[in-house]
Amino acid sequence: MTKDDITALAAPVLRHRVLVNYRAEAEGVRAVSKAELMSTSDVISIHMPLSARSHHIVDAADLAQMKPEAFLVNT
Repeated sequence: MTKDDITALAAPVLRHRVLVNYRAEAEGVRAVSKAELMSTSDVISIHMPLSARSHHIVDAADLAQMKPEAFLVNT
């Protein structure tokens, strides 16, 4: 599923990343805080390799902020 597929469903596309991605912003992807991402998203998809830096990037406190019906996909 691409951003265009999601946009066609009228779902906003949010992202949380330290680095600014101007291309994503130009395509309408809105950068938000991690707290906002966790508390407002219906689906969160993580796309990063496991490393010492990414280990526990999502912790119990993050999971507690998620909506009960939300999905977390670790790809």
